[in-house]
Amino acid sequence: MSGDNQPIYHHFIPRFYLRRWADSERRVCRFSKPYDRIIPKMVSTRGTGGEDNLYSLKSVAPEHAHWFERGPMKAIDTAANYVLGLLEAGKLETLTDKQRSAWGRFLMSLLMRGPRDIEVIKRVYAQEWQKLIPEIVADFQGSDNEITRSLAQTVPKMLALDSPMLADWGLEMAIDLMDHAGIGEMLINMEWIVRDVPEDGPELLTSDRPIMKSGELIQSDDFVLLPIGPKKLFIAVRDTETVKRVQAYDAAVQAEAVNRYVVGRAQECVYGTNGNQLDFVREHMGTKPEKTLFERLVEFRKRLGG
Repeated sequence: MSGDNQPIYHHFIPRFYLRRWADSERRVCRFSKPYDRIIPKMVSTRGTGGEDNLYSLKSVAPEHAHWFERGPMKAIDTAANYVLGLLEAGKLETLTDKQRSAWGRFLMSLLMRGPRDIEVIKRVYAQEWQKLIPEIVADFQGSDNEITRSLAQTVPKMLALDSPMLADWGLEMAIDLMDHAGIGEMLINMEWIVRDVPEDGPELLTSDRPIMKSGELIQSDDFVLLPIGPKKLFIAVRDTETVKRVQAYDAAVQAEAVNRYVVGRAQECVYGTNGNQLDFVREHMGTKPEKTLFERLVEFRKRLGG
C-alpha cells in the first residue's frame, strides 16, 4: 500500500470507544467551541477525536510514515475493543491475564496519546539529546576513524530540536511508555469494577481527556475512572475496602461528579449521545485544565534536579 493511500487522520480518541455514544448512523454529539461559544453538533466518529498526521513519522519513506497509527496504536485499540465488549457484557470476572493486560495498556495510552502529550514528549526527548551533543561531538572528533571524525560537524544538525529523526524517536518512546511494565502491572493488579448508572441518573459524557486518575496508583485510595458508555463507568481501585466504599456511593451522584471532572478537563471536545446536556457542558467545559502525564513527569524530574 502506498503512503498516499494510508490514512492521515489519526484518532487519539479511538472510534471503537466513541461508538459507545453513537447513534445508528455512528454519529456522536460533539460539543466544541469553534467560535465564541460552545455548540453541539452530531458528527461521524470517523471525523472526530483525531488530528491529521498526529502520529506520522517524519524521517522514513512515505510508505512507512503511518507505522505508529497502523501498527502499535491499532494493536492497542483492537485488543481493547474486544475487552470492552466483555466489560459491557458483565464478564469482568472472566478476563484472562492477557485481556487485563490489553485493557491496562489501553488505559495507559489514553494518558499519553493526545496531541499535547505527543508534543511534550517530542520536545522533552529532543531537549535531552541536546544536552548530549557536546559529548557526542567530542567522541566523534576523538575517533581513530577518519570518516567518524568527519561526521562530528553533522551531529548538531542531526540532533537539532526540530530534527525529524528525534521527533520519530520521541514517538517510539511514547509506545514504550504505553507498555511500561511497572505501571501496567499496577493497573492490572488493581480491583476492577463496572458500575451502571441508573435510568434516572445523568448520562455519562466523555471528552478528549476522558480518563480520571488519582496519585501514582500506589496509595490505598488511589483510583482510575473511565466512562465506557452513556450508562457505564469503569473503575479501578487499589483494595477491597475501597471497592466497598465505591459501591456504597450513589451511582447517579457519582456519574455527575465524573461528568464534572471529564468535562472540566476537556481541551477542545466533549462527547455525548445528544445535546441535552449543553448547559452543563457550557458551565464546566475546560474549567479544570490539568497538566498531561508527561508534563507532570518533567516537573517531577526538575524538582529532583534532573
